Amino acid sequence: MRVKNISGTTQIWVGQTLTDDQEYDIPVQDITNWQSNDKVIVDLAAETLLIGDSNTYKATPSEAIAFLMGG
Repeated sequence: MRVKNISGTTQIWVGQTLTDDQEYDIPVQDITNWQSNDKVIVDLAAETLLIGDSNTYKATPSEAIAFLMGG
């Protein structure tokens, strides 16, 4: 799972600092922390944080949240 900060500013999610446009591959052992983090969910819904795989990001907030949750 890969996330990308597109908020326009540096942000911190689950203790990971990401500058604007920076990508981060979530380690498998940390996925549950990302799934249960309110800021992650809010920012996916607000489209300031993207999530996907190594090739593409999910197009809509609902797809992004479902992908994070394993749906």
